[in-house]
Amino acid sequence: MDIINKIDLVLENENNEKEIMDGIKNVFEKHFSNGWFNLRKISSDSIGFSFGIIGDKKELSSGILDNDPVHHKFMIRKEEMGWEVKNLFGSIAINPKEKYMAMSSVKTKFRKTKGDTKKIISTFDKWFVKLKSLIKDNEENIYQRSNYSDKFFK
Repeated sequence: MDIINKIDLVLENENNEKEIMDGIKNVFEKHFSNGWFNLRKISSDSIGFSFGIIGDKKELSSGILDNDPVHHKFMIRKEEMGWEVKNLFGSIAINPKEKYMAMSSVKTKFRKTKGDTKKIISTFDKWFVKLKSLIKDNEENIYQRSNYSDKFFK
């Protein structure tokens, strides 16, 4: 492979990364306009994506984003035939079911997904709809719900 082909390959990868990052950003903001997200390139073939629904750090315990009751983290890896997305962690923190527990959680199922940029963006779009529904179903029971403005749950 000559130097020109290598440069073309690098530029193509950068365009693909920008496209998927912009797409994820757009679908996230469509569903959670008051939330926060962090989307960044981690290595030459990996993107990290984390988010929560409480977009005002002042409302979070100790002002720490990781204390968001719906904090999630994903790893998006470039593969030969497209992208692979894995959910690293995430759930909805709810009030404890037992007295001895600090809190409980509701699982937010996300299957490892492989596909092109369009498929990955579509997968996140559909999953955000399900997540929003889970949040609505558990809103009254969300851990420390009274500390958060209603605007984050609309």
